[in-house]
Amino acid sequence: METAKDSIKYLKPIYSANSNINRDDSFGGAGNGFNPNVTYESKQSRFPTEMANATVTGAGPYTVAFTTNEFTQGYIAGYAMLYDASGNVLAWENKPGGGISVWSVSPGSGISNITFDGTGTYTVTSTTVIAQAIGRYNSERDLTGTYLGEVELVMTDYQFRVRPMTLGVTWTTLSEIQLDSTVGVSTEEVLMDAAGQEIKKALDFYAVKVAYSAARTNGFAPIVFDAEAGAGTQDSYIHTAQTISQAIERVGDVQFNAINRGGVSRIVGGPAAVTYLRLNAGFTTKGVQPRIGGYQVGEFQGIPVFKVPASIIPDNALMTVWKNENNEADVSIAFGTLIPFWSTQALQRKNFYKEAGLASFGDYVILNASYFGLITINNIRGI
Repeated sequence: METAKDSIKYLKPIYSANSNINRDDSFGGAGNGFNPNVTYESKQSRFPTEMANATVTGAGPYTVAFTTNEFTQGYIAGYAMLYDASGNVLAWENKPGGGISVWSVSPGSGISNITFDGTGTYTVTSTTVIAQAIGRYNSERDLTGTYLGEVELVMTDYQFRVRPMTLGVTWTTLSEIQLDSTVGVSTEEVLMDAAGQEIKKALDFYAVKVAYSAARTNGFAPIVFDAEAGAGTQDSYIHTAQTISQAIERVGDVQFNAINRGGVSRIVGGPAAVTYLRLNAGFTTKGVQPRIGGYQVGEFQGIPVFKVPASIIPDNALMTVWKNENNEADVSIAFGTLIPFWSTQALQRKNFYKEAGLASFGDYVILNASYFGLITINNIRGI
């Protein structure tokens, strides 16, 4: 930050709902489940596509009709797919024609016959429930964009609201005399430097605490890892630790499924959880820092790992953070620092005490809480 009125600007894609669209991911009716403004939404209904939902009625035989909503623009035969209630594909159409001879039918699907009326309606004889179906419509006829998914790129602006992080420092005149006469250093300089390190630790802890709060409330359930030896197998305690990488990778999978992006760029954890990572063969001491405050203990498969006290992150928990490398502004939290370190002059009291004040001025904003993930490691030995 250069001034107290500085702001951060970043692009925020907003995928707008269209109540005419009949192709949401849950295969529901027109406009079913839509949110008017969804940020980083992953639903296929937001994007231009010619695949839309059919209307399924009846029960053995089933009637699958591609005649309403998008299909009023014209149905294109040869692309239909039939699903059961769990979303498993039962059959898919290979080419126009409609009869079962032009369909690939999944083994065990229960489908024995398929007929086509030539316009957009199929009759399916099946012992398995036909719950969902999708097909292709002619989007070239949608000249008014009635069934078009839309995305608006909004330039969002957040203005930092500068607040201080303060710390008071006191020392006695006797301490000052002893240091000046025996060590030959400036007492005020040494003590102010030590106080500055305390503010640095406080800022680091505060940032992690904010991030952990966001991770707890972003809607993603923690990934649970069982460190117990074997955990249902004959593996040893150390061998089980080699599989922790699956839990870490799973965090990124959950994010990717929800917002089409995500992963793990940094790991911050409680003491026991971070110590447990040392058992994994992928852990190295690269980048290790002095054990003061929140510090880096090394790297796990190339990912920097930091340790903080259990009062910041629970002893057996790991918090992961991801940053979009393709967009510098696409981060989980943005911190703005106006003045990293400010000190007052030392004030001499009549009781031979001196005091001074230190402060750091800045602000923060959570831009995308979905970039945080949590891992809980159960049955860690020694805790």
